[in-house]
Amino acid sequence: MLKSNLNENTLIKKYSPILEAVETELKNQGAAEFDSYKKYTLSRIMENAQNLIENYSKNKAIMEAGTFQVNNVPAKNQYLKLTAAVYPQLVAENVASVQAMEYKDATCYYLGYTYGSDRGTIKSGDNISTVFKTGPEVEKYAASTKYASEPIEQEEVVLSEDLMSFVLAWTPVIPGSVEYVTAAGTITDDGTGKLMKDGAEAGTIDYATGAVTLKTAVTEEDNRINYSQNLEYAPAQLPSVSLDIKPLFLHARPKALRTAYSLIGAYDLQQTQGLDAQKLLSNLATDELRCEIDGEVLNDICSLPASQAAGEVFWNMPVPFGVNKKEHYESFYFEIIKASSLIKQVTNKFEGNRVIAGFNANYVLKTLDEFKAGNQNSAGPVVSGTLAGNFTVIYNPYIGEDEFTVLYQGQTFDTAYVYGVYMPIVSSQFIMDDTLLGRQGYATEYAKSFVNRKYIVKGHITHNIA
Repeated sequence: MLKSNLNENTLIKKYSPILEAVETELKNQGAAEFDSYKKYTLSRIMENAQNLIENYSKNKAIMEAGTFQVNNVPAKNQYLKLTAAVYPQLVAENVASVQAMEYKDATCYYLGYTYGSDRGTIKSGDNISTVFKTGPEVEKYAASTKYASEPIEQEEVVLSEDLMSFVLAWTPVIPGSVEYVTAAGTITDDGTGKLMKDGAEAGTIDYATGAVTLKTAVTEEDNRINYSQNLEYAPAQLPSVSLDIKPLFLHARPKALRTAYSLIGAYDLQQTQGLDAQKLLSNLATDELRCEIDGEVLNDICSLPASQAAGEVFWNMPVPFGVNKKEHYESFYFEIIKASSLIKQVTNKFEGNRVIAGFNANYVLKTLDEFKAGNQNSAGPVVSGTLAGNFTVIYNPYIGEDEFTVLYQGQTFDTAYVYGVYMPIVSSQFIMDDTLLGRQGYATEYAKSFVNRKYIVKGHITHNIA
């Protein structure tokens, strides 16, 4: 994110008492490790909230048309101030990288490593490694393993207008290494500078300069050649790799709502049931915003078209005749493994470690011996449990009951999706007016964006009767 005036260590030290309390509670709950990255993210969110509270706690006179900044207003209860900030435990954190945003508009930078030269079938600009992918396209994997080696395979050459000469790019050429397959036959060099085809001389090659001269014209399609560059004599030309710094732009957008209740109704509720209406509505408002954030992030991921994802898998739910139901349901686990492997195959980087499940997928997973259930007593999306110790399973009630998604989620930008927190859930001061109506506002601001769609595989449950 954009560089902060307070660096990482300073922020963590400033909020260390709170961070220690959070870490202790997470350990008591058996939650994942509270590492330095998570500590900084939470510290940045608290700093943003603190700045917001301090800003709105400055003297502001309340007028009928709203509020405005004035000077010399006594610090009394006649000004509006924000009094509370909440950062809820989001289910979305299990599928998205959480990035703390210091400003409403932020730019995240990530590194990409690319090949800097044309060598064999590898082209300058092909990926070596980025947050999106490791290596070039699948058809270039073999060539990528030889990029820095002497053998150069299927390199494209630029033929002269008369189609009788060209120059090899990488010199000096090792004598006897040339293999040139043409429509008329295969041409090789004899190690003395002569090019031979079917026992007859077909041309010459200068090993020092790479210049090739043919006796007979070839076709325009004869533009690929194999040869080896001699790397033992410190050649002037060597293949290069490059560093590419790329931006990802995030813009935080708000969500807001308010609570309202009557003083008389709240009093009756307190007296008869012992319940605090203000606290109940505060919890409801916070929970509503939490569910909306979780639902929005999860639905973005789950609604990704299969054409943009790493692949698509299907599993048929009806039990085939003669097959035990438990054994059949176990086969659903194999589809999860297949989806995870597709991510590895397409990205050449990671396997899946998250499953977002609709009703039927969640139901089937809970029947498996490899599944360890979690606490699902919460509104909206919940962490349903873990599968075979390798997958975190999230039940998403907002998607179709036969839909599921397998994805990989790691730290920072090794993730399918990023959730950028600019303002946590902040509440205004509670106000009761002369109509005996109590009101309180709640708001949050955050950004979200896909990072790597190829870390996602779409899944569907079918109901075809065999």
